[in-house]
Amino acid sequence: MQRIIEIDLFLKSDLYEKYNKKNVSRDLIDYIVRTVMFFDKKDSIKIIFNDSLNEDVNYIELLKNTIRDEYNYSLRKNHYNNVMQIIYLLLGIIIIFVSTIVDSNLVFKELLLIGGWVLIWEMMELFMFTDLEEKRRRKILKRLLSCEIIERDV
Repeated sequence: MQRIIEIDLFLKSDLYEKYNKKNVSRDLIDYIVRTVMFFDKKDSIKIIFNDSLNEDVNYIELLKNTIRDEYNYSLRKNHYNNVMQIIYLLLGIIIIFVSTIVDSNLVFKELLLIGGWVLIWEMMELFMFTDLEEKRRRKILKRLLSCEIIERDV
């Protein structure tokens, strides 16, 4: 089944990023991603720009470039999260190991043990919430890169 997303452009602020006219606004990209989130994976996507701005702009290329940039940003964010997960895991294991060696103070030993487990839980939280959400967003952005985009003058 073909699913159509219609985007009405009445103001320049509807299309462009506030500080960079070479990118589509993040709000528009988020709107498209949220809309596609409820589509079936087998559906083909078609984006139609209803243009009333009367500007000489290639919306198709502009949208594709912004989606590609957003996809690359998501990949960099994923890499950063993976590095943080490794750091949290290693620090958590080291702190738990140190807590088994310490014999002097029972309270200090328990604080180290709890701190180690908190770091390991933080690593799991990054995986369960941030990584899974970003992975879903990357899949949608990848689908949008291959979708059909049409511009219509209104």
